Formats: sequence, C-alpha cells, structure tokens
Amino acid sequence: MKKSNLLALLLLSASSASFAQTVYDDFNLKQWNIIKEGTGPTIQEANQRLEITLPANSKDGSNAIFYAGYSSKCVLQGNFDIQFDYSLLKFPSYSGVRAGITIPSVITVARESFSQHDDGFTAGEFYIVGGDAFTSVPTSDKKGKLRVARNNGVVSGYFFDATLKAWQLIGSSSVSIDNVPFQIWVWSHDSRFDDKSAKVAFDNIIVNSGNLAGVQCPFTAP
Repeated sequence: MKKSNLLALLLLSASSASFAQTVYDDFNLKQWNIIKEGTGPTIQEANQRLEITLPANSKDGSNAIFYAGYSSKCVLQGNFDIQFDYSLLKFPSYSGVRAGITIPSVITVARESFSQHDDGFTAGEFYIVGGDAFTSVPTSDKKGKLRVARNNGVVSGYFFDATLKAWQLIGSSSVSIDNVPFQIWVWSHDSRFDDKSAKVAFDNIIVNSGNLAGVQCPFTAP
C-alpha cells in the first residue's frame, strides 16, 4: 500500500477524531511509539509494511517476555472497530510465538503457535482471544485478517474466513476501561519459545469506526 497519502485520510480536530473509517498504517513515529523488550527482536518498515523478527536466540527482558512492535499514540474511546492484515513470513509450527493486536488491560487478538513448552495449552496453531476469558480456534492460516471491536462494554475478536468470505467470532471479553491505546506486536517468552526464528508482517491497519483522542492525535501530514 502506498503511504504518501495515508495521513491525508485522517479526519482533523483539535482533540479527537470521530469517523466512519481511518487508515492508521503509515508507520512513522507521528502515529506510533516503538515498543521493545528483551534481547533479539527487531522491527522495521519494509515492503510498505511493518515487519517484526524474533531471532532464534531471542531472550526475555526483565518482565519475563521478549517482543517488538508499535503502540498507537492515539487512544480509543467508547465503541470502536479495528482490523489489520498479517502475514507469517517465517513461522515454524509449535514455535511458541504470538502475533497480533493488544489493547492493554482489555483484550488480545492473535495468531498463536503454542509450543511443547506452553504449560496448560495444547501444542498447535490457533487464533486466540485473551481477556477476562480465554478462547482459541484451531487454524492453519499463514496470512489473513484479524479484527477487534467494542460494542457497549463487550470487546470481541474475529478472524476473516477466506473460504466463507466472512468474519468469524473467536471470543469476547467484558470491559469498562476507556481511553486505551492499541499495539501491534510479536512476542514470546523463554519458557515457551522453541528457539526457532520467526518473522511476521502487518499491514492495512484500519480503524473502521470509533473515536481517537489524545494530546498527539489526530495528525497532519509533515
């Protein structure tokens, strides 16, 4: 996707933007904060998308996790609907790697590979939703679309079924937290990682509906 005109699609306001749809995937630091922890993970914009690599020698940081990604400078208010594309460029089976979107203290929607070291989980490939409850759906997808939407205090995660050409519910979480950012990231833990390099790309991050707010939001083109 061409990036040159993406920021022009953002609706302008003094403190917030309420809209039908906004593209949020111009990966520059006017819109995002870089998030990283641990040793090894790298992040770069390449091929007009965000590419994140977890090398085989990746190690935990101080919080028993390693990751790389971007966190939005805008925060979400009230109901919202966000979707994005992912591609598993290098994603060994049973690797213990997770890739997706997290709204901190609210919900995680991800494509996950549970390893033999994932205590309490069956090794395999899944879509997951984690929040006040955990739900998983088996999958063999190597690329696709994920979505998270909040409606009146219930946040739900979806994957797009390419065969049915329809969004399929993974699971939901009930929350009351407002004014939250969202982060696109790839992560694992020493205790779960199978020491196999993984690489994931994200693109076409779209806020279909909702309200974005914050001191540094919205943005104008440089």
